[in-house]
Amino acid sequence: MKYELILTDIVLEGKRVYRIKALKDFSSVLEGDLGGFVHGEHNLSQTGKSWIYDDACVIDKARVYEHGRVYGNAIIAEHAKVYGRARIKDSAKVFGRASVFGTAKVLNNAVIKGNAKVFGKAEILDDVKVMDNARAGGKVVLRGDLVLYNNARAFGEE
Repeated sequence: MKYELILTDIVLEGKRVYRIKALKDFSSVLEGDLGGFVHGEHNLSQTGKSWIYDDACVIDKARVYEHGRVYGNAIIAEHAKVYGRARIKDSAKVFGRASVFGTAKVLNNAVIKGNAKVFGKAEILDDVKVMDNARAGGKVVLRGDLVLYNNARAFGEE
């Protein structure tokens, strides 16, 4: 096992959350380091180098696995997935049945929701929203107040 759950008095979405505590060294995480918050062990894989840092939360049935990382005050909720080597930082949100994978980054106040997918080397920044069945992949960088929705696609060359 790479981490254990420590009960807190914090309640999110009507459920008490646990803070994670590393039980061994891996990647930049040291044994004894406290991580972010989860509803339960189903939210963060016990294998791979995935981790939840700072005050980030992974709740509901959302999952972070493989080498996915979540930082800052980011929230991963509902049935969302973060995996591969994806990074979610700052106050970004990923929810619904959205997936972020590859080496994609979702930063600042960006929101990924619905059945959206962000993958490859995509970077989603600022207040961008990727929603519904939209896809952003390759080496694309989306920033500003952009909204990508319905079946929209944004791809950059690798």
